[in-house]
Amino acid sequence: MKLKNIFLFCGAVLFGALTLTSCSDDETYDFEGVTGTRIYMDGTMSVSNSNILKTPVGIVGTFDGVVNLKSTSLVSDNVTAQITYDDTYVDVYNAANNTDYKKLPAGSISLDKTTLMITPEATVSENSKINFNLDNVSQLVNGEAYLIPVVLTEVKGTDVRLARDEKYRVRYFVLNYLETNSLINDEATSITGTAADLTSFTCIQAENLNIDEYMSFASATGWYRQWSVTPARSSSASFTLDMGSTRKVSAFYIQNYVMTDAYVEISNDNSTWTELGHTNDHNYVIDYSTYNYAWVLYASIPARYIRFSMTLNPDHMYWNWGYGIVSSLDIYLDE
Repeated sequence: MKLKNIFLFCGAVLFGALTLTSCSDDETYDFEGVTGTRIYMDGTMSVSNSNILKTPVGIVGTFDGVVNLKSTSLVSDNVTAQITYDDTYVDVYNAANNTDYKKLPAGSISLDKTTLMITPEATVSENSKINFNLDNVSQLVNGEAYLIPVVLTEVKGTDVRLARDEKYRVRYFVLNYLETNSLINDEATSITGTAADLTSFTCIQAENLNIDEYMSFASATGWYRQWSVTPARSSSASFTLDMGSTRKVSAFYIQNYVMTDAYVEISNDNSTWTELGHTNDHNYVIDYSTYNYAWVLYASIPARYIRFSMTLNPDHMYWNWGYGIVSSLDIYLDE
């Protein structure tokens, strides 16, 4: 089965050390050979990314941003510092790094703390969480990446000063926004949920598969798990499972040696269907501790019914060897 990675944020996600250049002609160093204590923003040498998607079942994903401050040496008494969200730095960053990040609509970002403290005999401040207002999702543009700068503006305390170089006073975050009909997460790194007992499900519809063979297929393991496609050299096959009650589907896997694609959908009433996605458009996750495979969803989706519609290659050589079969099926539930 050929898989194509069409991950949705092409060009939008930026990793690595992306920093601003100093405004001074002279090299300056904040951490070497400096007397006195400098206060700086932690994590300024990288850009953190979060993804928010608008899907057929609502908003999936969230913005996850936390900032804190550090000092170059232990402080002798309480040090207080002011931080703020300042989107004027979006233009500064784009100009310095040849990027095209957008500014968020007004009112999108708030900080749960704008004053941070480093206590005596410490070098690290408390955290401040950056909150994104989900009510503003409707104002975002599909496929755009938004830059979120948080700036250290002021410090107060005995013998403490701001970091000399501006690049140590600004922390950048990226919010990627996408609208999609697919719920498969190409960037997933692990399989979520627990594989369901397929014998607790009922097959209520099948095309080019024998409904009566489902239960023996579901109860078998390893090489004995075979659900034959008939007639041979069919170009398609499908089946629908009733999970008995509303369950939270978090991932799935299907294998058919002559399959080129599986289109997977879920439903609460066996009438209105929500697309999970086409398998040949997405990456699956491999759990190397168990050698299980799965296409993982962005979030667990409640459903009672799940439908697999397979596209088959009638000319595949495996038909000749009796491998026109569904050989693997897993449905992961988050319960």
